Amino acid sequence: MTKKVTVYDKDNCPKCLHTEMQLKARGISFETKNIFDEENTDILEWAQVTGNRTMPLVFVDGEFAWGDNRPDKVEELAKLVE
Repeated sequence: MTKKVTVYDKDNCPKCLHTEMQLKARGISFETKNIFDEENTDILEWAQVTGNRTMPLVFVDGEFAWGDNRPDKVEELAKLVE
């Protein structure tokens, strides 16, 4: 099953890099977007309003899936896309 995965990250973020490495290792395709890029102000505002300030923010099929470095969530996602 194909899922559209978007990872909103920020520069010099170890948790972001680790999450992206985990996704790659599991063969999960994803798009990376810097949360501070001008085109992503809606996500940045959403994160501030909802209190989701720990990076990365991971969205699956346009829906918020998790924030922070969550290897358990990467594993769950890997099972969905297998």
